[in-house]
Amino acid sequence: EKDEAAENSTLLQKESAQLEVEKDEAEEKVTHLLKELVQLQIEKDEAEEKATLLLNELVQLQIEKDEAAENSTLLQKESAQLEVEKDEAEEKVTHLLKELVQLQIEKD
Repeated sequence: EKDEAAENSTLLQKESAQLEVEKDEAEEKVTHLLKELVQLQIEKDEAEEKATLLLNELVQLQIEKDEAAENSTLLQKESAQLEVEKDEAEEKVTHLLKELVQLQIEKD
């Protein structure tokens, strides 16, 4: 019985040592996985930050595009108004030239 007990004790010590090794390996794996998780979280945060910056740029570009479209519309309206004024001025000049010709004829 003493030999069996000694043998059992030796087996239990070997099994305990093996379990200790496996526990250490598992802890190393967990530590490695936690480091990977932290790295992935950092990369995720950086990607989200870049996405936010890009969205802000996109919003700014949309605002500038809308302002440019508004300016274009205003310039078109102004151009149309100037065209009307030019036509009216040409009509006045034509009318004044006709009056001048008429006065010249009456003078002669």
